Amino acid sequence: MYLPRTLIGHLYTHLLHTTHPLSPPVLLLVSLEPDALCACRILTALLKRDYIPHKIQPIAGYNDLAKAGQDLVRPMRISDGGSGGVVVCLGVGGLVDLENLLGLEGQDGTDFGGVEIWVMDARRPWNLSNVFGGRGDTASEENDLPTKVPGVERGRILRSYKPGKGGIVVFDDGDIEEELEREREAYTALEQMPELDGVDFDDDKSDTEENTGEEAPPISGQMSRKRKSWGDDDDESEGDDEEERPAQRRRSNSSTPIPSSPSRPPRRGLLVTANSSDFSRSDSISRSVSPPAEKQPSAKTLRRRLLKLREQHNRVLDKYYSLGTSYSEPVSSIVYSLASELGREDNDLLWQAIIGVSSLELYGRTPTGMGLSSSSKQGWHGSRGDRIRALLQDELPPTPQSLDSSGSQGFLPDAPKFDDEAAQDAISSRFWTAYDSLTSPSLITQHIPIAQHLHRAILRTGTALIAKHQIRHLRAFRMAVVKEGPDAPLFTHAGALVKLALWVAEAVQEMEGKKGRGGGNELVMAGLDEARGVYVVVGLGGGGTTVQSKEKEKRRAERQKKKEEKREARRKEKAAERQKAFERRLANGEEVDDDDEDIETEEEDSSESESEDEEDEMEEGKRRSAGRNRFGLAFQEVIEETGARVKVDSFEHCVVEVRKEDLSGFLEQLSMKAIVG
Repeated sequence: MYLPRTLIGHLYTHLLHTTHPLSPPVLLLVSLEPDALCACRILTALLKRDYIPHKIQPIAGYNDLAKAGQDLVRPMRISDGGSGGVVVCLGVGGLVDLENLLGLEGQDGTDFGGVEIWVMDARRPWNLSNVFGGRGDTASEENDLPTKVPGVERGRILRSYKPGKGGIVVFDDGDIEEELEREREAYTALEQMPELDGVDFDDDKSDTEENTGEEAPPISGQMSRKRKSWGDDDDESEGDDEEERPAQRRRSNSSTPIPSSPSRPPRRGLLVTANSSDFSRSDSISRSVSPPAEKQPSAKTLRRRLLKLREQHNRVLDKYYSLGTSYSEPVSSIVYSLASELGREDNDLLWQAIIGVSSLELYGRTPTGMGLSSSSKQGWHGSRGDRIRALLQDELPPTPQSLDSSGSQGFLPDAPKFDDEAAQDAISSRFWTAYDSLTSPSLITQHIPIAQHLHRAILRTGTALIAKHQIRHLRAFRMAVVKEGPDAPLFTHAGALVKLALWVAEAVQEMEGKKGRGGGNELVMAGLDEARGVYVVVGLGGGGTTVQSKEKEKRRAERQKKKEEKREARRKEKAAERQKAFERRLANGEEVDDDDEDIETEEEDSSESESEDEEDEMEEGKRRSAGRNRFGLAFQEVIEETGARVKVDSFEHCVVEVRKEDLSGFLEQLSMKAIVG
């Protein structure tokens, strides 16, 4: 489910009114990044003012998230002896199915057990199971279809929604309402579709008089829940004529009712039945006097239509996931909007939001960095984001005249060589240091020398890579490897390696621009961790494009309008030709097969619409994928193809760890992938 931006305070207000001294504490799962840290600071300030108990759990990666689900979230379920509660994910879990990862999907079909998961994440694409699914209910016992939750309309939470039963709630920054309407319709339709019997529609020699509901392996759909088969009611038609079509139950598919297929009435002669009119008609008289009655499509035709509709909806979801990763509104900005909606904003919370929003630029979440969505002119990178950023910039204090840090060269000691569990503990301890520093200026000034040391190391290493011509230009991207030098151990950390890659990409782009050569910003940077025998690999860039110009948008709208007019004219022409052919066959006394006529019509319409849809989808895909980072998808494809030993634990899917001996094959295969969206 998702919470619209206009109802951002709905769930928190309910939490405030229902909290009592015996209520379980709110669990905050916070990723290790400045944006999530600032959001956590803002949210905890609200919870403290309202006397709502809470506890914070740092999350370093997917392994930490799964462990937190097993140790902290599952025991909260009522079915596991808990009393329910609220779990808030800040910068965590937007890209994955949280119900599965947190272990809330019971084997016995149990629900969330009163545990409600709030998800605030700037990473895209959303996992649509969280956005349009994630309801705290069980399937209907009658037909195994998901039950309708009061106050929820196709995944959208309404003002009448009453929390308490649990579920997954995604906080929408506005992009879901503006951009994901097609995906919403496709997901909802797939969720409501039943399973289909495996019928070979291309076998023209099959005996249509036999039972079409014979059991066969079902065609798997998008949803994991069991669906009732369409073949369950195909054998329920009664009558003496065995050639009658089986009756078909009326079902709803994406709010459009599928017409039923009533059995064909038996042929009547001159015999008068109880339900007949005052005078009887023979078949010949009825055929010559009465106009031809409109015949309903058969079960075979309905199955064909449903199968094509399923494939069409699956294609919509696949295209959404294949766009690549990007970033939208920062989590700190969303939480500050919540505080503003509640009337609790102040200068301290505003300053935390400014720090969180500013961290996007520092950590490469820009069009030339890790990828930034530019598909919406009203989204975070459009008019809405411009308004928020202008508001935050107006509140910035003046820059101090000087900062006395002379004589402090600073140092960053090598990280201790622990095992993975000890390393995670060390990272979590740094979380609390960073958390405290947000409200302690003295603690920040103590660590300024470390930041200076990092940037000096970036300058030295980046300059050396360029001077020694160690940046190779491959077919799809540039590549550089850091494996020697005094600063090499520093760049075994993904955050430091990202900053180095950003500096190198900007420097190379500047040099290429002066030489009059263009090119993308795609760059793969690898840093060798000799102690562990792995390379930390990060992929940056994804097109480096910005919002399209008004002239280009206008031309695109004109082309779309002309295309729609031509399409409508062709449809009318085709319909007129089919009607003339039908009347000509009737006049000649030819027998018209309803199934063949329906299938022929569908194939003509399908071939025509598919070619038109492909053009529209290609153009729409280019627009939506502009500026997105496709390295995460490319990394996954290379892993599956080469079998390289790669660890993917970071929430940044464009950051992986590759075994030292597998790096060359990994990069070679990666160079063949399409990186630019």
